[in-house]
Amino acid sequence: MILQRLRRLVGAAVLVFAPSVSLAQSALQQPCTSAANGCTVVPLPTAINALYGNDLFLQNLITSRFGTLGTAALLNVGTVTGTVADGGALAAEVVRAQAAEQAEATRAQGAEQTNATAIANEVSRAQSAEALKAPIASPTFTGVPAAPTAAAGTATTQIATTAFVATAVAAGSGGSPGVPTSRQILGSGLATGGGDLTADRTITVPKAAQSDVAAGTDDAKALTSYSIAAALGAKAPLASPALAGTPTAPTAAAGTNTTQIATTGFVTGALGSYAPLASPALTGSPTAPTQAAADNSTKLATTAYADRAVAARAVGQQIFTASGTFTAPAGTISTSVFEVTVVGAGGNGAVGSANNVSGGGGGAGGTSIKRYTGLAAGTGYAATVGTNGNRTSSFAGPGTTISASGGSDAGGTVFGGAGGTGTNGDINLAGGYGTSGTAAGNYAPGGSGGASSQGGGGRGGVAFGSNTEAGYAGQAYGSGSGGGSATASVASGIANQGAPGIVIVRWWL
Repeated sequence: MILQRLRRLVGAAVLVFAPSVSLAQSALQQPCTSAANGCTVVPLPTAINALYGNDLFLQNLITSRFGTLGTAALLNVGTVTGTVADGGALAAEVVRAQAAEQAEATRAQGAEQTNATAIANEVSRAQSAEALKAPIASPTFTGVPAAPTAAAGTATTQIATTAFVATAVAAGSGGSPGVPTSRQILGSGLATGGGDLTADRTITVPKAAQSDVAAGTDDAKALTSYSIAAALGAKAPLASPALAGTPTAPTAAAGTNTTQIATTGFVTGALGSYAPLASPALTGSPTAPTQAAADNSTKLATTAYADRAVAARAVGQQIFTASGTFTAPAGTISTSVFEVTVVGAGGNGAVGSANNVSGGGGGAGGTSIKRYTGLAAGTGYAATVGTNGNRTSSFAGPGTTISASGGSDAGGTVFGGAGGTGTNGDINLAGGYGTSGTAAGNYAPGGSGGASSQGGGGRGGVAFGSNTEAGYAGQAYGSGSGGGSATASVASGIANQGAPGIVIVRWWL
């Protein structure tokens, strides 16, 4: 392709630079003067088009050179035969042209690489330079940025330097922008004591007291930390307040179960159907848990507990009709109850006389009853039974001895004897008096013996005809005997004695 174009280029050069068509033909070694010479004579443009129709550049170049020749210019474009001698110039030109084209390509590639490197270096330099610049919008300067100082009196959006500000301040208030050296402060509202700033002035603001803060009605005084602290000092904190006096709060509705404060009214209403802890007065049929057997505490004892305790408790009794020793049985505990009854012996009735005077009855012995606790199992306690010789009965329990004296004998022949008395018991009873005899009539019956806590005394004797009768002995323990009867001529027999005393011990272990 290169060689073909080169040959066209040479031919075109000959045509372009030849002084005439004949010289161009001679240079191309193609002489053609007429058709008789065996060549075809054509107009020059037609010949150019036939030779260089595919190369517009050369076509345009040659046409511009010979376009004015018209159809008179003739070229011989016939077939050339044999060897056209060019003296080797054409081959040398081809080599030179190839070398030149290769050199141009190498130069173009080098230039392109050089340009790429230069572009990359410029981009890097521009990026580095840009990093050192501040943005136009909202720049953030560092170090000591500087700017041109605006003229005094400038009032625009231009940057104000320190020099501009110093100048403005120094200018004062003399018609130029600056800080005024003199201003009048007027005392009004909360403040009093105004004046000119050219001299020291004191501005007084009245402060609110604690009472003012609490009242909240005075708007002509200022709050201070002192008045606020004083006012808040009388307030309870929100967290864990320690209230004093008689604090109040709204009473919640009955049945409320939240963190709302419970007032005394709420609590009283809630507890109205409950018994108080101290001395509750229960009604209806209150119930409670039944405690374990033998529980000895302040817990409530139900009827079930009591029935079970009674059923399981040992109950016993020992009667002393003669003096002896009571030994507390096994199973006795400190709370076991022992009830002791002592009865003194009864007094004797009097005999009747032969002059119709009958004898009085003897008095009954007294009674003392006491319940003991604290007896110790296996320990003996003295029980003394009164007799006609020593009529006083007694029991020496733990801490206290109870006793009952015997009844008195009838006095003389007609008066009944006095009853004995009880001492130191929970219950102390006096014995009954013996009734008096009679002193009239032909048949005088004797008086009756006094009755004791255990029963009645002996009856008096009776008289019938010429017979008399002694009084009867006492019937119950501690009772007195009856008095003897009498007639006008016969006395009764010897009177009987009063009944002996008794000691009775009952227990519930």
